[in-house]
Amino acid sequence: MFPGVMDCSVTPAEQITNDAFDCVSLLPLDLLTFQATSKEDAIQLNWTSANEIDFAGYELQRSTNGRDFGKIAWVDGLGGEQNAYAYADKEVQRGRTYYYRLQMVDLDGSTSYSDIRTALLPAAKGGTTLVVQPNPAKGKFYASFELGSAVATTFELFAADGRRVYQQHYNLLEGPNQLMINTSPYPAGLYTAVVRSAGQEWTAQVVIE
Repeated sequence: MFPGVMDCSVTPAEQITNDAFDCVSLLPLDLLTFQATSKEDAIQLNWTSANEIDFAGYELQRSTNGRDFGKIAWVDGLGGEQNAYAYADKEVQRGRTYYYRLQMVDLDGSTSYSDIRTALLPAAKGGTTLVVQPNPAKGKFYASFELGSAVATTFELFAADGRRVYQQHYNLLEGPNQLMINTSPYPAGLYTAVVRSAGQEWTAQVVIE
């Protein structure tokens, strides 16, 4: 079971002794770490756990919008006190942000979920990608991208219904650039960040908490 509970059997009153209560503490599974990182041609998922008691395994889930998740793989639990797992997701496109979570399934069918992690496989060499971190964001996020020349650039943020909720113009330098965006004025939800520069446009989705 995932919640910490006590499974106790009680001896009838006429048979009570000092050992009448036979209790076993069922500890919850502890997800120690969960990471999603981009590799050469895949997004690598790594996680570690402890206390896999009466535990079946992990359903790996992926989303492209941070809301709708689907199964991409199943990994059996190894059991025992501490374990490390890895999975390479190769069914991804370059320049697109992906959202990942683990559904942890107990032997009795009960489930719980990990926090969401995001990763992006960079665009091919010579391309430009908009990267938003942290994602999900709380309070602020950083929008990172690279420009081929010093040029006027516009950053915009759109709500899920298409409304533009933020716009700012910048004069940026050639090379890597990073903008800090304050998210405190906006309600929680899914947003789209857009960078426009020299007739080009790059987008990335961000979840604001």
